[in-house]
Amino acid sequence: MRIGAPAASYVDPLVSGLADEAGVALTREAPKELLHRLRQGTLDAALLAPTDALRVERGRVVPGIGVVFSGTSGTETILSRVPLAHIGRVAVNDTAAGLNDWARVMLAEWFGSRAAISDVSHADARILTGMALEAEDPAFPARHDLGALWSERTGLPFVAMVWVARFGAPIPDLRRVLSMAAQRGLAETVNEECPVSYRMGAEAMDGLRLYLGMANRYGFLSEGGELRFC
Repeated sequence: MRIGAPAASYVDPLVSGLADEAGVALTREAPKELLHRLRQGTLDAALLAPTDALRVERGRVVPGIGVVFSGTSGTETILSRVPLAHIGRVAVNDTAAGLNDWARVMLAEWFGSRAAISDVSHADARILTGMALEAEDPAFPARHDLGALWSERTGLPFVAMVWVARFGAPIPDLRRVLSMAAQRGLAETVNEECPVSYRMGAEAMDGLRLYLGMANRYGFLSEGGELRFC
């Protein structure tokens, strides 16, 4: 089984032990490359943003496991030099793929900003994903944590990433190894303070449906906003 996940450190608990699992080849790459490889069939499963999951034809989401923020994320951020409602152009990291959508959807939904993608020299704001909390840019002095914004507005957790299996992948085996990896990772982090959780319960699913509805409303999804689970 060929499994891919982003290199961001907060993903580590979900891939705990996978590199040593018999019959598993684990790769850590940028989300854009993971999406491409899953769509091409050179990966069996990948950890992707929910909007990217819907860009995988006939893909299926593994239930119950994901990257979930219940408040301040510390990593997913908008840096701006103008108020959020005044953002007209935004710079993104193209390799982050659908992770950029979270910020752009919230800007549209709550601040009326349909920000166009721009190079950083002409942008009013930057979207940072998977970055360290201390990352700063003097040109964009205001920091807005996406997890905090989402929590304040909705009172719900935000599902930032889900496991997506390609059509024809060995679903039972994938579910088994991914569940075991999550169990190992959770056991290793049980005593650590962390803004991330890795279980998608009822509230997380409510947040996920709300987000995908917003993303669909603003044209981020080409085929509706309903994930298919395996």
